[in-house]
Amino acid sequence: WDGNDKLGSGRMEIIDTAPAKRVISELEFFRPFKADCLVEFSLQPVSGGTEVRWEMDGARSLSVKLVSLFLDLDGIQGREFEKGLAALKALVEGPVQPRDYWPVARDIASAAPRQAA
Repeated sequence: WDGNDKLGSGRMEIIDTAPAKRVISELEFFRPFKADCLVEFSLQPVSGGTEVRWEMDGARSLSVKLVSLFLDLDGIQGREFEKGLAALKALVEGPVQPRDYWPVARDIASAAPRQAA
């Protein structure tokens, strides 16, 4: 992705899945900070539904450590995780949408295949 200054740019690749249990991705940020992380969504059946955990793990560069002296990056990231999980919950529990309802899905489906390097 390549977004605005708030979103930055980077890439994400799914590297492992276990149906109804987990999805693990490599996440690489290019800007505003260079960082490499592993992201895991894990699913656990609970009474009346499913508990979803969203975890991200990776080393912090010196520049990120310096910024974290002035900004609560864990708090900011935690709020983003909470918003993302709330959006996932609304999507999963909401009405079923037509296959082409989500703009991102339409964009991906209509994108030209990438050529092998």
